Amino acid sequence: MEKEIIWSVHPARKDRRKFALFVVSFVLSLILLYFAGGVFWMLFGALVLLIALYPFYVRTEYRASREGIFIKRPLFKKKRKWNEFRRLREYENGVLLSPYKKDTFLENFRGEFLLIEPEDKKEVMNVLKELLDEYGGEGKKT
Repeated sequence: MEKEIIWSVHPARKDRRKFALFVVSFVLSLILLYFAGGVFWMLFGALVLLIALYPFYVRTEYRASREGIFIKRPLFKKKRKWNEFRRLREYENGVLLSPYKKDTFLENFRGEFLLIEPEDKKEVMNVLKELLDEYGGEGKKT
C-alpha cells in the first residue's frame, strides 16, 4: 500500500483572535504609512504586508506521498522531493524538513516548514517520518 497523507491548515480561520489582531494591526499600519508618506507608501505597505502574511490568511493544502511534498495555496504551488531532505524537526505548530544532517542556521531558509493542526499532528508526523526514512536523502534522519 502506498503511503500518502493530505491535510490542510487555515490559521486565520482557526484562531479568530489572531485574525482580529491581524486586521487591526494591518489597518493601523496603513494609517501610519498614509500620514508618514502618503498614498503611495500606504499602498506599497499594504502590498508588502499582504505578501508577507499570505500563508496566514489563505488555506494551505499539503500532500505527502512517495513523490515528495506538495504545497498548494491560491496562486501558489510547490513540490519538493524527499531526496532533498535528511531529517525532520518537530515543533509545536508543525514540522521542519531539513536538508542538513545537523543543526545549522541555513535550515530555516533551505528547509521546508509544514504547518500541522494539533488534532492531525500525530497521524501526519507518523507518515512523514515513514516517508522520510524510506525516500529521504543519503543522511536520512539523525
